[in-house]
Amino acid sequence: MTIGSLAVTAGAVHAQPVTASTATSATVNGSDDGVNHTIVLDPDAGTVSTVIDRGKFQVTPDGKAVTVTDTAGDVLARIPMAVRMIDHEGKYALMPTVGKSGRTLTLTPLDAPIQPQQIRDAARAQFADQNADVLHHQYNAGVGALIGMGAGILIGIWFLLNGAIPGAPVGAGIGALIGYALP
Repeated sequence: MTIGSLAVTAGAVHAQPVTASTATSATVNGSDDGVNHTIVLDPDAGTVSTVIDRGKFQVTPDGKAVTVTDTAGDVLARIPMAVRMIDHEGKYALMPTVGKSGRTLTLTPLDAPIQPQQIRDAARAQFADQNADVLHHQYNAGVGALIGMGAGILIGIWFLLNGAIPGAPVGAGIGALIGYALP
């Protein structure tokens, strides 16, 4: 069963990594507090855009932050409208643009220096690499869970025939933790 699960899991992954030379923007998908989001970094345009599937973006009355609220109106996050840039002193203001539905936010830096193409390419590659890194750790956790489950069953059988039942989830949990922690 473990070998079959590993074959199915390994056979289902055929992704190509995103490289800076093949993409004009980098995209990351995720979920926080039950809100799914898609973040698009476009170094050439100098913008970061985010789309959420539920809740809303709202600019605070003082304009110094944008809040993310859930469908009940509870604040999930507060995003400051100033950032620091590597190799530059001071903070740069961000201009938020919230879509009509409140589910789209585009941030544009104001008065920030234009970065050379080499730095924009490095930012794009790093953004894409972070997303690939998370996917890599999740894949390792899945494989680790399957191996741990098999080991837990085998070790559990040595102690008692019924020991395989608690050994499977314990081994899967330990295997997932070890797999996720691997580089």
